Amino acid sequence: MRGLAGKVAVVTGAAGGIGAATARRLAADGVHVVAVDTDEDGVRAVAKSLDTDGAWICADVSNEGGVKSYMDLAVERFGRVDLHHLNAGIAGTLAPCRT
Repeated sequence: MRGLAGKVAVVTGAAGGIGAATARRLAADGVHVVAVDTDEDGVRAVAKSLDTDGAWICADVSNEGGVKSYMDLAVERFGRVDLHHLNAGIAGTLAPCRT
């Protein structure tokens, strides 16, 4: 991905799967990644594997306090957020319905 070096990205759901792969790819392109997940061990491991200066936080993106905590970290650490990859899976309690 061209032109992303030096940008700041928040990646939610970063402890595994698509989120982890996205965080690694962005970091490889010189992006400062703030990795977010509720899995503390997983998000810490992904953040430590990144090839750039970044940060990680254990936060629940399904509530306002969690979102505020990771946005505050990103702005405090890097001064801004340029990209936001919303990858966290949030499952509700919906019943099956007919379509």
